Amino acid sequence: MREDIIVGGNQRHWQYNHPTTQEILGPLPDPPTFLEDIADVRRRVSDSLGKVTIAKLKGPKHPVIERLLAQDEALRERQRSGYYSWEKPVFDDKYGERRLQFLNSLFLAVAKCGGKPEVGTREGLRISLTVHHEIVFIKLDRATSPKTNRRGEATGKTDDALRFAICRDYDRAVETAFWQDGEAGRIEDFIKDIAIEVITSAEIDYRATCVHAFEWRVRRKAELEEAARQHQLELERRALERQRQREQKRIDRLLDEAAALRKATDIRAYVSAVRSLVAKKSEPSGHDIDEWARWALDQATRIDPVESGRYAVAHEDNDETTEIYDEHAEALENIVGCNEGREILDSE
Repeated sequence: MREDIIVGGNQRHWQYNHPTTQEILGPLPDPPTFLEDIADVRRRVSDSLGKVTIAKLKGPKHPVIERLLAQDEALRERQRSGYYSWEKPVFDDKYGERRLQFLNSLFLAVAKCGGKPEVGTREGLRISLTVHHEIVFIKLDRATSPKTNRRGEATGKTDDALRFAICRDYDRAVETAFWQDGEAGRIEDFIKDIAIEVITSAEIDYRATCVHAFEWRVRRKAELEEAARQHQLELERRALERQRQREQKRIDRLLDEAAALRKATDIRAYVSAVRSLVAKKSEPSGHDIDEWARWALDQATRIDPVESGRYAVAHEDNDETTEIYDEHAEALENIVGCNEGREILDSE
């Protein structure tokens, strides 16, 4: 049986206790180990079942079988009352009665080991048996292909031969074991072997689930660690790129300031040249040279990085702590999902 307990909810077959990302990134549990060999489990199940025989429907009946019989009786009653219905009794013929007898005996047997059956359709073709927490999918149908026509061609399912199969999943497309009527006998002759295998299949599925969960956790941890490593490399690459960009900006600013100084010097030289030229002339200029010169020199002072003091301003880098934190947390959230990336970063 599984070791976890889930409180609440009614979809018990599909509820699993998935570890959190922090648990996955933590220490790995020990690989699953099982004390008994499967052969020993089969022997123990055989001892628990005891003698298993095919019982007539006049004797003890499993509640699921009683429900199917009650449904058929209700349909027969409607027919006797003259009410026409498309739904007909399912288990009126010998084939249907034989199926019910077999299922009734199987259900009563596996109940000794905690097996609880469910029949998905009235025809009784989609059947599952829950042993503790594990579901075993089975089907009981007509045997296939032994019957041929006059030309020797296979016509598909026979009229009355039965075939019982244990399947891997809900769709029942893959069979892990089967029995059918044939030269070795009827499936009723193997009722105990079938019951043993049904119960043992639950144990096999449980072990496979444990192994699969452990292997998935190992793979998932490796994936998260590799994603975190790649993310760290990306952060380092971005940091180097930001450093390169900041250095390039400082160089560009230095070159701009040197160019501005040259322009300011050129403006002052130009103003001086104009004043010298005007001073050499005997007649007065038609322009207000002093006002123009003050304006021009003010522009030179404005763009001069030395006189304005801009050269002394420290080239402070922006505080990128918050930016890097948000970037790191966002990337981790993309890796691990939900808000656990930020929680992991906070804990570090």
